[in-house]
Amino acid sequence: MGMLGLVVKWLLVKCLLFNYTRWLSSLDARPGLNKMMLDMLERRCQEDEVKYGCVTLMLDAMSIKKHVQHDPQTQTMFGYVDMGDRLNETDIASEVLVFMVVGLQGYWKAPIAYYLTKSLTPESQKVLVEHALDELHHRQIRVVCMTMDGHASNVSMCSQLGCNLKADPCEPLKTHFPHPVTHDNVFVMMDACHMLKLTRNMLQVHAHFCLSALVGSAFYTF
Repeated sequence: MGMLGLVVKWLLVKCLLFNYTRWLSSLDARPGLNKMMLDMLERRCQEDEVKYGCVTLMLDAMSIKKHVQHDPQTQTMFGYVDMGDRLNETDIASEVLVFMVVGLQGYWKAPIAYYLTKSLTPESQKVLVEHALDELHHRQIRVVCMTMDGHASNVSMCSQLGCNLKADPCEPLKTHFPHPVTHDNVFVMMDACHMLKLTRNMLQVHAHFCLSALVGSAFYTF
């Protein structure tokens, strides 16, 4: 690629980034449930209930860099803990919790909420999940499954919702909980890739273990 081609490519990227930033600035992208996205999904569900009326709710927490900056659109400082309640928090957020719905009868997905957090308890996360389920129900969108990583906080949250995911041989697993509005079963499915990673980590810690008196010992190397 010659010098002229590099200049043209640079100008094209700058124009695209400018238009994309201007488009994002016209949206209400503050933390919390995104009403614009929920309203759009409601309209789509009214147009095609088969494709948009049955979804899976996915949630994931990710670490973010601690950083505070000024938002020229809202004239506020952005980067503090924000649960969508517009309270003036003083703690700087270190994690973001994202909610996304995925269609079961079509290839589509849409983020519906995010929260800037520092240390979210399972009790608080349970309230956020129930709020999201309630808002989706009011828009005639049925959540039949919830998918997440197998972190201890997520397992504790599922237990508070009504699941029983503990590996107790005396008690059967209960992988569903009642919907807060309709009381229909909402099934919980842990992310398979993350569960395999947890299994690998466990085998690394317990590299030598005894299976039974007849089988003998087993070793794991990685």
